Amino acid sequence: MFNLFKLNYNKLDEDKCQKMAKKELPGEDEIIAQNVLELIDIVDDTPNGEESLEYQRCREIGDFLCANGGHWRMILIARRVRELSRYRVLTPKYCEIYWNGICGWMMED
Repeated sequence: MFNLFKLNYNKLDEDKCQKMAKKELPGEDEIIAQNVLELIDIVDDTPNGEESLEYQRCREIGDFLCANGGHWRMILIARRVRELSRYRVLTPKYCEIYWNGICGWMMED
């Protein structure tokens, strides 16, 4: 089904992202969040995972989100990945590690 929903990411803040992430995201954002989680799972299970194609793909997705929605779109997707990961046996590392340095993103200590 074609989704005409267009979200203005510039109007998001942390609270809105947290609230939205608890439910399926509109448009391609849900698919992106699911893909990121799958990539993170693969990287976590791969020796030298940061050298893998999956890690590079995750970084490319971060670059795409930055260019197509900016920082708040990245936050929204990261929060959704965190919500989705709660239902997995293995808890993946969060997007902060994979997207460090993209779009002003900084990994929290």
